[in-house]
Amino acid sequence: RKTKHQIPTGKVLTNIVNNLDFEGWTDRAKKVWFDYFKSDHSQYVISDAFWYCICKDFKPGSHVDMEEKLYDRISQNYVALFQKVSYSRKDFFFRRYYDAISQAVLFSMFLAYPKSRVKFTDEFRRDLMLRFAKWTTGIEPEFVDTSHWKLNLGGGDVLQS
Repeated sequence: RKTKHQIPTGKVLTNIVNNLDFEGWTDRAKKVWFDYFKSDHSQYVISDAFWYCICKDFKPGSHVDMEEKLYDRISQNYVALFQKVSYSRKDFFFRRYYDAISQAVLFSMFLAYPKSRVKFTDEFRRDLMLRFAKWTTGIEPEFVDTSHWKLNLGGGDVLQS
């Protein structure tokens, strides 16, 4: 049974996959990517990343110990996910992963904290991408674009509302 405050995870994840550029890959390849993305380790990364960002960005300095614990768990689950993805699919999967994590965290915040939506600016979105790119690739990209992020829960893109 869904409560008023639950995030429609399935819809959020589907939006993310639809937002990513798979450069002409087949539907089967997208399904493989999505299966890895929906895996337990990936979901743990996303959940802990969400709470890490809440602590770090909205309660700065108040929960440093918790940030460290969350970061450690994110690291452990990321390594487990990395090991789970087959060698031949690592580049395919992880090339898009930081974008997907960033979207998942933003969309979850957007839905969980409607009164804070004014804070989820383009700069905030860019900072999420930079954070997760650095964590997952070791590189902070010079150019970050979040214009492809759309969250449609049935009535159009709610990010543009």
